[in-house]
Amino acid sequence: MKEIYSPAILASYATFKELYNEGKYKSPYQILAEFIKYIILTENTYSFSLVKMKQDLKRVFGFELPTAVIKTAVKGIDGITRETATSGYVVNNKQLIENTEFASLRKETEEENLELSKLLLDYAHEHHSDQYIQEDALVQDFIAYLIDEDSNTKNHDLISEFVLKNSDDVRIQESIESIRQGAVLYIGLNYNISETGSLGKDLTLYLDTEILFDLVGYNGDIYQSIAKDFIDLVRDANEGEHKIKLRYFTEVKNEIENFFDMAKDIVIGRQIPNNKPAMKSIVNGCREETDVIEKCADFFLKLRTQYSIIEDTIESYYLPSYDSYNLEGIRNDAFPQDEETSEALTYVSHINKLRKGVRYKEYTESGYIFVTETSKVLDVSKNMIALLSAEDEKDAIHACGFAQNMSGISNILWYKLNKGFGRKDFPQSLDAVLKAKVVLAKHISQKVSKAYQELKKQYEEGSISKEIMAARMLALREKSEKPEDISIDNVENELDFSPEYYKAYETAIEQNKALLQDKDDLIKKITEKAEFDNKQAEKKIETLEAAAKENKKIQQQLEQQLSAQKEMIQELQKKEKERERRKTIRKNWRKLILKVMMRIILIVLISGGTYWICGKMSWEFGTVISIVIGVAGLFPLVITPIKNDYKKLIKEVE
Repeated sequence: MKEIYSPAILASYATFKELYNEGKYKSPYQILAEFIKYIILTENTYSFSLVKMKQDLKRVFGFELPTAVIKTAVKGIDGITRETATSGYVVNNKQLIENTEFASLRKETEEENLELSKLLLDYAHEHHSDQYIQEDALVQDFIAYLIDEDSNTKNHDLISEFVLKNSDDVRIQESIESIRQGAVLYIGLNYNISETGSLGKDLTLYLDTEILFDLVGYNGDIYQSIAKDFIDLVRDANEGEHKIKLRYFTEVKNEIENFFDMAKDIVIGRQIPNNKPAMKSIVNGCREETDVIEKCADFFLKLRTQYSIIEDTIESYYLPSYDSYNLEGIRNDAFPQDEETSEALTYVSHINKLRKGVRYKEYTESGYIFVTETSKVLDVSKNMIALLSAEDEKDAIHACGFAQNMSGISNILWYKLNKGFGRKDFPQSLDAVLKAKVVLAKHISQKVSKAYQELKKQYEEGSISKEIMAARMLALREKSEKPEDISIDNVENELDFSPEYYKAYETAIEQNKALLQDKDDLIKKITEKAEFDNKQAEKKIETLEAAAKENKKIQQQLEQQLSAQKEMIQELQKKEKERERRKTIRKNWRKLILKVMMRIILIVLISGGTYWICGKMSWEFGTVISIVIGVAGLFPLVITPIKNDYKKLIKEVE
């Protein structure tokens, strides 16, 4: 959800800065006390609670502060005592000392900021009359632009244009400067930074790709200067007991290596050159792939040796011990299923795992922060904190995020290291004209990148010729993507991406030999790229066909092997079956012989027994003959079972 700012906040920050300039206040709490006294005196307040004063500060001045900060400020005001029974505060107006200059200063800053907003609206209506200007939305975006380093609104470009166009207007620039510097001084209250001078604990900052490119100068002098200011703050912090370590995630390293791989393709003609300042810086002076490889090695060496920036030492963020802190699976309207959001969630989730799911009020106490200029990551960080803190409204407002941009973290470190009160050297990133140039440079870079993609698509679809593509690419190359190249004189032209702009440049090419040569060279590169792509496609087709033939051959061989194996298995099964058959026959023969022997023994016993009985009984011959004939009659009874057993045990098996 987009934050709604009170219009009073601009005058409040400017007033804060003017009170700071007086030099008589030693802490932001003493300045806040003046704001509290103003409310008490103008509204005839005789008693109040911290919650009520918190609401009044937001209503009158636009301040959104923790109650602990208000409590600290109230303690230092003479004439206010705390009631133990109610935990409220009672005001003794006779003892309360009024600051007579505060009201006039407040009125003066309000008038100045109303005039500033009016000048912006007049500029918008005059120079962007073709657009529908929502005045309330524009004023809200202007407030965000001046006080929120993470903001990214639809009117950023218009506001930056206004600031840049009025860079010579001392009155406008001083008003803006007071607001921006006041906002930085307010950081100590907003994040409840009670102790300054040094860090309270160790801090690890994980830097994104563009930050690292800024440091080595790939994105121009202004970006490098801001990045080096940040490094100086880190070095100042490291003089104390607790240290700041600078790291980059493995995902960032992979992104950088892929960027250098793209540079290699551009150098050898596999890719058409793009207009990104970092890419230009890398490919300039390179003739072969090995030149780019050397630049890549030098880049990482410089990070390590000059700035002590190394790759993260944690091998995996997907171990079971991290499962309960994983945020990558969260999906809703704020976190849709797309590649950009997924990448942002990865970095936010990594920081949450390092913090072990703990939410912190102050960035420098959080232990780990991802520093990036990518608006998607910053938005996901804000939305995630709001989601995780939904059950506690105060927590949602004052819990620090997982990510900060370089200006934001520089401002926080600048304040934390006690460079605010008693010092005049504000961070250079607060310079409004500098910010305007940076914002416009980013916008132009995004527009150029989008235009390149559109040109490529049109050319591949055949809707434009390679001559037109070359001319328009040359036009895009002329766009200033470095902040230092943007000025009052060229800003309108740099922001122009209309068909008329392309047409005018195409006409200029035809009238300029040098541009014609550039165009011919680019046409040649486009042709070479197309030929290279065609050859690559043909090679790919040939490779696929060869692979298909090889696969077919392998398939045939496998089928033959399978058939041979099948026959072998069948033969083995046949032999095994025969072996089992013979084994069964041998076993059955033994059974048959055993049965025959038993029957023979039975007949012998019967015959012998009969003979013995006849001898003993002295029977007549006729009787004996009758008995013998009876015994002989048993033989068929013996032979028939033997035949049946033979048929069953031997014949059927054979």
